Amino acid sequence: MDVNAVFFSYAKLPTGEKILARTVLADEASSPVARKRITLAEVLKLADDRRIRGIVDICRRMRDVWDEGPSATHGASIVYSLQTPNGRRGLFGLNVSGEKMKTPAEQLNCLGCC
Repeated sequence: MDVNAVFFSYAKLPTGEKILARTVLADEASSPVARKRITLAEVLKLADDRRIRGIVDICRRMRDVWDEGPSATHGASIVYSLQTPNGRRGLFGLNVSGEKMKTPAEQLNCLGCC
């Protein structure tokens, strides 16, 4: 049986604004992304095929400081994270496939926070 849950947290910012944050807990086995595995070699091959390997290699310099790993998110991504005393924290993701926004070859799809 798959079980998913949504948690909401309410907070009031120092500026007086009120926010509602949502956290989703989902069974990884039921996630299409979790079922698909991709290797770093496959992600880099895709970067070569899309002619964006140069910018990908520049971003990959962060692997000397942060943990780097391949992800099947949006087709093929490289994610950077850091283990902290409070758990693993995603720092940013580099989407290589172009699937998220149907980005043409020779253009990076997105570089953003995880």
